[in-house]
Amino acid sequence: MPTKVTLNSNQNKAVNHKSGPLIVVAGAGTGKTRVISERVKHLLESEDITPNNILALTFTEKTSNEMLDRIQDSLPLAYEEPWVYTFHSFCDRVLKKKGLEIGLDPSYKITPKPEQWRLIRQNLFKMDLDYYRPLGNPTKFISAILSFISRLQDENISPEDLANFIK
Repeated sequence: MPTKVTLNSNQNKAVNHKSGPLIVVAGAGTGKTRVISERVKHLLESEDITPNNILALTFTEKTSNEMLDRIQDSLPLAYEEPWVYTFHSFCDRVLKKKGLEIGLDPSYKITPKPEQWRLIRQNLFKMDLDYYRPLGNPTKFISAILSFISRLQDENISPEDLANFIK
């Protein structure tokens, strides 16, 4: 049985927002997941919105699962679920479905973290690195290297752009 949730005035404003998209930006532990979950439940129960017309995006898989659990608690059995994804999983879904339209092979694969780690480890000594290759502990900076590569991808910086910047 769903529990009654207490919200402050700003949270209530977000839950009862009337038109257009809604973005909730707040610090850690301030109730963003609760607010968005309550917003989705409000749309389903009071606004006659169908679940497949709702998209809720989060940064982490944990939050995505938590949000979906909270929403499902108030839905009747066999009810269609709203779209609740992480940004990455949503984009992956869209690219798998529509990738050909932008010239992307929809059978692409995202390399899992353990495989990324293994690839860097196997090729570490082939790279022209000084600082990130401590000989006493060659794997010490692999996570930092992977984070750096991820940040370059986030900023859409190609290997060529990086090489030109370094020169």
